[in-house]
Amino acid sequence: MNEDGSMAYWWGCLYSDYAHPGWQKYMGDHAADWVKRVGLDGYRVDCAAGGRPNWRPYGTNRESMSGICGGLGVLRAAREAMNAVPRKSTAPGDSGHMLLAEAGGPVLLRYADMYYDWPLCSYILREYPTTRTEDFVPRLAKWLDNEQFWMPEDGHALHFLENHDTVRARMAFGAGPERALMALCAFIPGTPFVYHLQETGLAPYLQRLYQLRRERPELTRGDADYSAVRCSDPCLLTFVRRFGDSTSLVTINLSEKPIEATLGLPPELGAFSQGVSDALASPSNAETVVTISGSSELKLTIAPFATAVLVPQKALVSSVTQPSIPPPTATAATRIDRRPEAVKVDSQGLR
Repeated sequence: MNEDGSMAYWWGCLYSDYAHPGWQKYMGDHAADWVKRVGLDGYRVDCAAGGRPNWRPYGTNRESMSGICGGLGVLRAAREAMNAVPRKSTAPGDSGHMLLAEAGGPVLLRYADMYYDWPLCSYILREYPTTRTEDFVPRLAKWLDNEQFWMPEDGHALHFLENHDTVRARMAFGAGPERALMALCAFIPGTPFVYHLQETGLAPYLQRLYQLRRERPELTRGDADYSAVRCSDPCLLTFVRRFGDSTSLVTINLSEKPIEATLGLPPELGAFSQGVSDALASPSNAETVVTISGSSELKLTIAPFATAVLVPQKALVSSVTQPSIPPPTATAATRIDRRPEAVKVDSQGLR
């Protein structure tokens, strides 16, 4: 209900109170029904953070509980109902059926496996077309570094440039910048997202990006360090991904001009000074040229909006002979406690 007592409409239809226990049960039963019928693996949950206030709330609920509190209640009901349906087989560490929350914020990982990285798409990247590249890139690196501190250890964000609520990325950024930003989404921690028909004109390039993600475990499950490498050109985004003994140095030219830069390597990247290759490049790709300059520096020439994934020479050879390593399953969230008793919800809200 609206505050004036009239019926509330949202997205062109009558609005349902996310915090109402009857609505939560209905959504949970509905989610489980399709799992039973067709063996569905999971759902993308639209408007997962709840909705508008209900000015005639259920029982002792507050008006505002139909927001994020109610959204979490619906996610919990869906997860519990789906996980009660027996599965034929589960991977080790699999916490159940998949839930992708179409909303932003780590709080959704209480019951969802991934959430849309709306802050990156809507607030950070939207400044790219109107901000000088030399100013934008350092701010982007700082934000990506800070994002790691609010993300649970096994949490996953879905990185995207466009979806059904946005304009096409090629219209918003341009063809070259879209290419660079798709590489960014592929190689920062999280999961890249390709929207319907976004692959048009990019399919071979995207195929190579995601093939490399599968070949090199640090690009899917490794730590990210956005300050390890000193770069002489502020338009070049650089960051290091590490997992075990495997390391990659990702460089993305976010400017419209070729860049010749000097990369200062920390001591722990000493292997790069013995020989380095671009693992992303194909034999016909001349977008990057890398030379070694002393024991702690690399000289890099990179084309406009191009990406290079630099690895030690010996690491490139080993990645070819080893079997491909699949990306981590989004449901393998062993450190995120989704037990119902872990969160208390009463008339005062979440506890």
